[in-house]
Amino acid sequence: MNNQFDIRNHVEVDAQGRAVCPACVLSKGASYTKRNLSVASSGAYKCHRGCTPAEIREALGTPKNRVIPTAIAQSKPIESAPVTVSPQKVREANERLLKSDSPARKWLNDRGITDAMMARYQLGLVRSRCAGEMMNAISIPIHANNDGTAYYQKKRIAPWLKEPPPGYQPWSQKGIPARVFFTWKPAEAESTYLCEGEWDAILLGWHMRQAEQPIAVASFTAGCGTVPPEDQLNALPGKVYIFYDRNDKPRKDGTRPGDEGAKKVAAALGDRARIAEVPMPENCAIAGWDVSDALNGGFEIADFNTAAENAKSLE
Repeated sequence: MNNQFDIRNHVEVDAQGRAVCPACVLSKGASYTKRNLSVASSGAYKCHRGCTPAEIREALGTPKNRVIPTAIAQSKPIESAPVTVSPQKVREANERLLKSDSPARKWLNDRGITDAMMARYQLGLVRSRCAGEMMNAISIPIHANNDGTAYYQKKRIAPWLKEPPPGYQPWSQKGIPARVFFTWKPAEAESTYLCEGEWDAILLGWHMRQAEQPIAVASFTAGCGTVPPEDQLNALPGKVYIFYDRNDKPRKDGTRPGDEGAKKVAAALGDRARIAEVPMPENCAIAGWDVSDALNGGFEIADFNTAAENAKSLE
């Protein structure tokens, strides 16, 4: 079996040999679509924004095995920088958010994410360095192991700001590998509804849980442009119905991130994948209409189930 890493298995390369850099997406947010990554026919790759190969592989969840010199290995173990937080830190951040009257809580409420949802998914209020200063951020805890003793902490930095400062980055998620984030996974689930981002997955997962539907709901931690490793994809139950954003703002080459991302995931999943359309009103003029828009606009789980029934395989 050949386990050699090939960047082309993880990113979408256009005719000019360019792709969206996974590490750039991690630092700038899931909506980032600039194709900074050059990929040669040999598989060699370079990010023209300056991301290192190690950072790119870390973003994909496929870090290169480290070879430690014998003299160092025999003397003292190398400690890596921690990228997880404890359950206690997650609880403290959640309590801070729920007890506050902050713009973070209002922003979430305005997106249809209630206090009960914040408690269920342990969303928190934390601080994060951005644009040379410490700023408030909403944290999304993501399980880093199976026993609940460690969490990655993805941060959405001050999305309520009307005029962000120069150098502002919307997301902070350094050290978080590309993986599946479940918001509803009943034991009897035989299929999955896959959303483009965490907010969509939280809202749909909550509604699915309230309806006691035996359908898992998930998203990926690294946005629609990146496909997690195979072991993560295998965690998605049954057939996977991909509900990525509709009417995305097109890139300069005419492609749309949601459409292209859905096709990339479908190609990785093979026969298990179905591309579904988020329920949307006729003549909708909202660019990037997504799962949250649909649920907040009056569509119900039954509408998503109908969309899943009409979903298509990758052509």
